[in-house]
This record gives sequence, structure tokens and C-alpha cells, in this order.
Amino acid sequence: MIRRPSLSSAASSIVLALAAHSVVGCAGPALAPEDQTGSIAIAHDAPAHDRTDGALAAREGSREAMLEQAPLVDTVLRPTPVDDGRDAAPTSPPADHGAAPTPAPRAPLPDDMVEIPGGVFKMGCAAGDPYCAESAHVEQPQHAVMVSAFYMDTVEVSVAQYARCLLAGRCGPPQSGAGTTNWGRTDREDHPINGITWQDAHDYCAFVGRRLPTEAEWERAARGGLDDAMYTWGNEEPVCLTTNRAITSNTIASADPYQGCLTDDHSASVGASLPNAFGLRDMLGNVSEFTSTVFHFYASEAQTDPQGPTAPTEGDVLHVQRGCLFGSGGSMASQCRVSARWTVGMSDNGAANGIRCAMSP
Repeated sequence: MIRRPSLSSAASSIVLALAAHSVVGCAGPALAPEDQTGSIAIAHDAPAHDRTDGALAAREGSREAMLEQAPLVDTVLRPTPVDDGRDAAPTSPPADHGAAPTPAPRAPLPDDMVEIPGGVFKMGCAAGDPYCAESAHVEQPQHAVMVSAFYMDTVEVSVAQYARCLLAGRCGPPQSGAGTTNWGRTDREDHPINGITWQDAHDYCAFVGRRLPTEAEWERAARGGLDDAMYTWGNEEPVCLTTNRAITSNTIASADPYQGCLTDDHSASVGASLPNAFGLRDMLGNVSEFTSTVFHFYASEAQTDPQGPTAPTEGDVLHVQRGCLFGSGGSMASQCRVSARWTVGMSDNGAANGIRCAMSP
């Protein structure tokens, strides 16, 4: 497990008792858990009092009269006529069961997202990457992964966007006050939100009808179709002052040849970098981004749409974070690789922590 040196860290159940009633049916297919409802048809018995034979006969009359007075019971007790087919109208030809099923409708692509095409890619440290050893082998082995098509935010979530979630009571307050955090600064409303926890990131994406990407989705998107590349643009090491490819600061190691684009040790406006082949900006640099995946070591077997392991019920949960941050400085060539992985605990709200949401079509 790799913990990146950070700039700042800090059904119910329902019981339905049907006493003195007879349950005769329930309506409706199962719905989504958050909308689950149902209906139950109940045939009520006659009152328990005054059940002498004479009184009962006088009240009931004939069986047919009783059924006319109780349409709910009628639907259950009235015998179903037998249809021998002799008087049936001509029927339509049987359906062609060999026809292809109608595909499910796709969600429209939002204006602020791009579609990442589905396909197989090589996930993990690329062959010949000289920085693999620095990662304690958490980026290996490289393995084939099939990812279905999905949508992804073109840029990272900004301070102004996150504020709407906070005001709605759906997201927690970010860390503020440090020079590296952007919350509470009027001159950084278009900068990426940072100083948040994994839960905050999860809640924000849910608030806007989206979700966090899986780790595999994130790497597929960042690579932009370049399987064996170390960076979103290829294998040329980042020199941000000349390429504007990854947004990092140059105050940490000003004499290092891999300087960043920034003159101050904080983020830039969202979308400041050049886009990769899929049209995504700031996949490397500015802030790092949470994924939905719990940390695990890679297996060598090929996988399809991996979700990662189930979160443990006890102890801290380490989720995988991807992408380098603006404070990478002299470590930019190593930390800004597309295969680099970081682990972040549930209470971590450091200045590196940002959000980019995904959505299934």
C-alpha cells in the first residue's frame, strides 16, 4: 500500500402483521431499493359477532349476491371460466423469438462529460517503466482489463459546483484555511474542490446523479488509448513549462528540470491542461481524484469491469486515489504516471483530494 506524502491530512425492517386477515396477492414487480413499494390485496372476513346460522343466512343471501357486494373477494373467489378456444377471435402470429432483443435506452451524454469507449487495455505499470520499482510493486503485474463504455467528467469538480451540494445539505464541509486548500477563497471558485474525504466525493457524485469511477475506468480514461505509455500523452517525461500537460507547482523544487506550470503552491483553474486523446483535462496534475475501488493487489488474470473487493466492515477503509497533485514538484516524473496508485483512508481530507465523476450510459 502506498500512502502519498500529502500536503495536509487531517432497512430498517418493516413487520406487517395481518391479524384476522387473509393475504391473497401482492402487486407489482420489485423496484429499485430506494423506491421499493408494493401493494397487498386483503380479503376481510365477516365481523366475528352475530354469527348464528340464521343471521348469517339472512345476511349472505345467495353466494352470487355476496360476490357482487365484495368485488375484492370476487376477483379471488369467482371461478375463472374455462376457455376451450372455440369462440376465440383469430390471434396474431407468434412473436419471432429469434429476433435480437431491443437494446436498453442509453442515457444522453451530458454537455460536461465525454464518452469513454469500451474496450480492452493494459492496466498497470508499463513494460520498461523505470519508476515501477518505486511503487513497491503495487502497480504490477500489468494485466488485461475489459471496460464497458462509460461517461466521465471532462474536468475536475470545481469549488463552485461543490458549494451547491454543501448548501443542499448533501455534502460535508471541506477543509479550509490552509494555503493549499481552495474552499472559502473567492479567487478560487473555478479551482478544483479539495480538502474533502472519500465520503464527500461519493456524496457529491450521487448528488448530481453520477458516481465515482472505478480504478479501472479511471486508468482506461487517463490512458486515452495509449496502452504502454507512462503518461496521458506518451512516454516523454513531463516538463510542464513547455508542454502544459500536467499542472503542478514549481516552488517545491525550483531547480528541478521537471518544474510545474504554477508559480504558487496551489492548484490552477479546472481544465488548465491540454486534453488527452479522449478529451479529458487535468487527469494528471492539479488535484488527485478518488475512485470507488478499495485498495487491493493486482492479479495477473484478465478481468471484465472489475469493481475491486468489498469494503471491510471493521477498521479503516483504504480507497484508491489516482492522478498526481499540484505539489508533486520534483517527483512529477514518477508521481504523474497514469499507473501510479495512492491509498487514502476514510478520514483523510488533505489538499490533494479532488473529485471527478463518472456515469453509466
